Amino acid sequence: MRQQPILFKCLAGILVFAALPAFSQPAPAKHAFTAKDWPALRSASAAAVSPDGLILYGVAFGGDKGPTHHEWWTITADGAHGVKLDLPDGFTPAGFTPAGSTCGSHSLYGTWKVNGTPQFAIFALKDGKAAAAPSTLVALPRGIESVSAGHTLCLRCRSPSARPA
Repeated sequence: MRQQPILFKCLAGILVFAALPAFSQPAPAKHAFTAKDWPALRSASAAAVSPDGLILYGVAFGGDKGPTHHEWWTITADGAHGVKLDLPDGFTPAGFTPAGSTCGSHSLYGTWKVNGTPQFAIFALKDGKAAAAPSTLVALPRGIESVSAGHTLCLRCRSPSARPA
């Protein structure tokens, strides 16, 4: 009588091991990398860290046609709370303002295209969404890229000034 439970256990074990391949997912077939694989690739790079530790990073990826797409995200240092940012068209953030966060809001500075010319702008950010208009805009006749390393940008007077030698 003891042989039946042992025999039953052996048969049950064999059936379980025989059924495992049926439950596992087949590995995708390997193939050479082609241009059709390009849109699936993602590239991420950190841009800045806020005073309270929030990380700003950009993600670039291709599409079937056209230019590379860019997204901006924030994430906490422990890898939690990733938020895709909703930013105005033409705004490319460069970092956080030194003031840090207050009540879950931050401000981002960067370049914002005004009439096709990149200008320095600061946008308030609340819960992953930027304000509709910048809180600060420094509009230079030839854009922010016209300021050279020999000049600084005075935010109080909002004009370029020569750096003392």
